[in-house]
Amino acid sequence: GDDYFYHSRDFFSVITNENIDLSSQKNNLTEKDFHINHIVTGSAVNIRSESSVNGQIIITVKQGVKLEILDKNKLWSKVNVLGKTGWISNKFYKSVVTPP
Repeated sequence: GDDYFYHSRDFFSVITNENIDLSSQKNNLTEKDFHINHIVTGSAVNIRSESSVNGQIIITVKQGVKLEILDKNKLWSKVNVLGKTGWISNKFYKSVVTPP
């Protein structure tokens, strides 16, 4: 199923369709215990030179391509993808959390 994550400066929590028994863990889990994949969801998504639809298109990526997030604001994320760095609209990718 779909996995979602909420990340703020002070705390990290995971909401998933599968029940995870965290009480069985010997140590308290922290953010570094979870692996997060950022995956393109649009069929052909433009990575742009700035966080605007007016930004020059650097590369176009296909659905399923993994992104490395460098920075993020409400509407756009700065990413590394396929050896290029640019901006992607936040509505064109999802972040999937894999529990330990």
